[in-house]
Amino acid sequence: TGCYTSQTRIKMANRIGESTLGEAELFSSLASLETGYPYPTGKFAEAWKRILFNQFHDILTGSGIRDTREHAMGEFQKSMAEANTERSGAMRSIVSQIDTSAFTMDDDDSHLNSEGAGVGHGINEFQITQVGRARGTTRLFHLFNSAPFERTQLTELTVWDWPAADVPLIEVCDASGKTIPCQITNHGYNNYWGHDFAKLLIEATVPACGYATYVIRRSKDAIAANRFGEFSCYREAGDPDWQRVAAPYEYVLENEYLRAQFDLQSGDLV
Repeated sequence: TGCYTSQTRIKMANRIGESTLGEAELFSSLASLETGYPYPTGKFAEAWKRILFNQFHDILTGSGIRDTREHAMGEFQKSMAEANTERSGAMRSIVSQIDTSAFTMDDDDSHLNSEGAGVGHGINEFQITQVGRARGTTRLFHLFNSAPFERTQLTELTVWDWPAADVPLIEVCDASGKTIPCQITNHGYNNYWGHDFAKLLIEATVPACGYATYVIRRSKDAIAANRFGEFSCYREAGDPDWQRVAAPYEYVLENEYLRAQFDLQSGDLV
């Protein structure tokens, strides 16, 4: 009873496994055609066998015994290891052919080195590990889109070891040099990785089955232009350009007739 809903990890693994393997095959194909990247036919075949085996009617439904579930999750981990390794390798092969000579790097800021920062960052969301390998205050990000149509959406970027005092000066431009809006959502020191970080949102547009390049750099202005709403520490009180993004921390249910507010600790109706 309840096996179709209680064993959601197996269903999650199946869907994520299918999606990730599909992306790995897509970018491996493109990398093979454009850069000579060796297409790993055998590895993909083995990974698909594991995914498909776990679609057996007593596994995917969750109606097997506990050992069945644990075996299925182990097979999922093996498939994801293969898929992420090949997906990452293919993307790196494509990126190695992108001409970025138009962007001047900062030799005077070579001490701002993020090498090794963020190893494993993103794995909890089944992404490719987002490790930092950049330095200085000009950072290049290549965003990939596996969908068969152009996508425009907010995308979160993590910049490692950017000087904390210069976080308000961060600005973002596209490959043509056009400045685009960005929003700093968080910054500070990450004790786990032992590095400074800054998280920001940009509205990125990436073509179908392709990539787009975005550049993070230090603005020459006191406050970088083209911002979304920011932390209050970056704006003076009463500034007409200020837009508050974060709402007060409260539990509220509201419609056009009623507004109910609840106590944060007890859940009682205030």
